[in-house]
Amino acid sequence: MESKKSHTIGFRLRKSLKETIGLIAERETRTVSLQVEHFVRQGIRDYLDENPDFTAEHNKKISSKSSKSER
Repeated sequence: MESKKSHTIGFRLRKSLKETIGLIAERETRTVSLQVEHFVRQGIRDYLDENPDFTAEHNKKISSKSSKSER
């Protein structure tokens, strides 16, 4: 089961990109953090649509991890 707790990730952006995300976030009535999360989710969805083999591979790894933790 996925944890509801947030995890922090830090990365660098060009100033112009950060400003653009800020403007989009304001327009979409989101915080910058939520806007970045939205973009990441959207990018993952697009990636999975273009790479359906990844889903099966990912599920196999997740199943393997959960069966090891149940031991």
